Amino acid sequence: MTLQTGLFIFMNGVTQAALLFVISSGLAMVYGLMKIVNMAHGAFYLMAAFIGHAILARTGSWWLALLCTSLLMAVFCLLLQVTLFKRALNNPMLGTLMSLGLALFIADIVLHYSLGLFQTIIGPPFIARPYNLFGIMNYPGSRIVVLVAALIQAVFMYVLIQKTRLGQIIRAGVNDRDMVSALGINIARVFIIVFVLAGLLIGFGGVLGGTMQAFGVGIESQIQMLALMVIIVGGQGSVFGAAMSSLLIGLTGSITMAFVPNASSVIVFGIVMLVLVYRPQGFFGMEGRTR
Repeated sequence: MTLQTGLFIFMNGVTQAALLFVISSGLAMVYGLMKIVNMAHGAFYLMAAFIGHAILARTGSWWLALLCTSLLMAVFCLLLQVTLFKRALNNPMLGTLMSLGLALFIADIVLHYSLGLFQTIIGPPFIARPYNLFGIMNYPGSRIVVLVAALIQAVFMYVLIQKTRLGQIIRAGVNDRDMVSALGINIARVFIIVFVLAGLLIGFGGVLGGTMQAFGVGIESQIQMLALMVIIVGGQGSVFGAAMSSLLIGLTGSITMAFVPNASSVIVFGIVMLVLVYRPQGFFGMEGRTR
């Protein structure tokens, strides 16, 4: 294996991990705090990518598509939270089933308007062109932008979770939301904020992902599966765990796809199964109360 090939495999794994983190970090917070497995998260990604593509087609501005899609997905999630998911406040199974039905509904709507065709969001010139890495090879700018965006998001999430009062409430709510409510904090309002933030992030990730790789109906199931795997390996409610597990899954997928493509999925799923058996709370999750 040449140095160029090795660097290419490594960068593919890192950039795929970056996209996974951008997509799954919001889901990790929702699951950690609300204890609802949002089975529509992958469909939200598909919806965001489709909206971003439509806005770009009408305005010609990638930046506007990124901004508007993120805001629209945040508003969409706000409406979902105050209408549907608030009914599942103490019934996680109901929330999971509602999100599963919502995922099927969104996929059918996108299928109707996209005619089942896979599409790609065309970024501005600085994203569309390749960049030379270390004088070894040229690499797509869209993937590099996703990596940079993931690093920026990681810093933002760290500051939010570790340095703000809202972050303290979220961390406390992950461990014992009943105690948070007993302290006089409106946990339902916190749920809304977290769900809206997750919508903002998935809108952001949908446009970035649609710029990095093609999207269409069917990809939402793959995205949903990968996001759930990130949460299982990283641990519920842990943004740092989501980052580390995204890196593990992204690199493992890239390396195995290069050397043993027929066994790639088996190996990645094997890692998840081992985590479930030997550390069911995830690498960075904590054992304790889940209410």
